[in-house]
Amino acid sequence: MKNLSKINNPYNDDKDFDGCSLFGMMNLEGKRFSSRDPIRAIANMHDRGNGLGGGIAVYGIYPQFKDYYAFHIMYLSRDAKEKTDKTLAASFNIIYDEEMQTRPANVRDPPMVWRYFVQPKKRRLENHTEDDYVTERVMRINTEPT
Repeated sequence: MKNLSKINNPYNDDKDFDGCSLFGMMNLEGKRFSSRDPIRAIANMHDRGNGLGGGIAVYGIYPQFKDYYAFHIMYLSRDAKEKTDKTLAASFNIIYDEEMQTRPANVRDPPMVWRYFVQPKKRRLENHTEDDYVTERVMRINTEPT
């Protein structure tokens, strides 16, 4: 049988990528609703035990940037941000970026949270669909050491 460890764990680390869960919620009439219930639901996913954290996907919250991809990235250091900025600039047109304001919490040494609105560079798409290209670049950012 073929050894699948290189495919299942290409970085030979101890992360369990299968330890995730999903939550979805939408108003079928297109009406806005509070984030209270989704936040309560994803709180259960907060500590997944694999060190990869949790995330949330939201549709339609930036109508002024509806034609762009929105990336929200947490940084533990300025060096990590600088490296990621270079990676993003090589692959995307950065339309707008800013540091996101967060509510003060009882978190020691909180990360910087940055928001980017980007568009893939057309000359970079090569033989990819736009979604595949974006997914590949996001996975690169998520898996390369900083």
